[in-house]
Amino acid sequence: MAVEKYITKSAVIIDGKEKVTEYDELKLGKIEIKAKDLNKATVKLTYKINITNIGEVPGTIENVIDYLAKDMVFDEDLNKGWYLTEDGKVYNDTLKDTSIEPGEMKSLEIVLEKKMTEDNTGVISNKVEITKLKNKEGAEESNVKDNIDTQEMIITVKTGETFKLVAFITIIIVGAVLVMNGKNLGLRKVYK
Repeated sequence: MAVEKYITKSAVIIDGKEKVTEYDELKLGKIEIKAKDLNKATVKLTYKINITNIGEVPGTIENVIDYLAKDMVFDEDLNKGWYLTEDGKVYNDTLKDTSIEPGEMKSLEIVLEKKMTEDNTGVISNKVEITKLKNKEGAEESNVKDNIDTQEMIITVKTGETFKLVAFITIIIVGAVLVMNGKNLGLRKVYK
């Protein structure tokens, strides 16, 4: 069995307005938020988790575990089949009794939120793991590295807008100064 985790959608919510971006199963994504909006923004991330039987015999998994990244919040109302435990991990056991055939893939979705502050931008590494793999033949899992995967989102302060505004204002001021100096030079020539 192998697990893969992707980002499929992000929403930045500011003052009740939601800006949604959809992705085609990204391993690394990026969100930019204006500095003035950072303290009032909430980011909602939708992840897709694919569990694929890459072996040669049918098998089952007992749990899918999502390890909440720092400052991430889990809401049961947004996540059917998932539940938060006292250890701070989020579990899904809806595939517990489901046989996954060789080459077959099963998918789950989980939505997590993060209330933004000036101090919590950066990389969100969200890890997922599948546990207690079984099959009728008693075959051993050949590559346990495939049982864990991480998706990363980068949340940064949006730059460029301020720079464009400053550059535009600077060009206007420099242009005005040049025009004024040109007029003054022209007047001096007339009077000399």
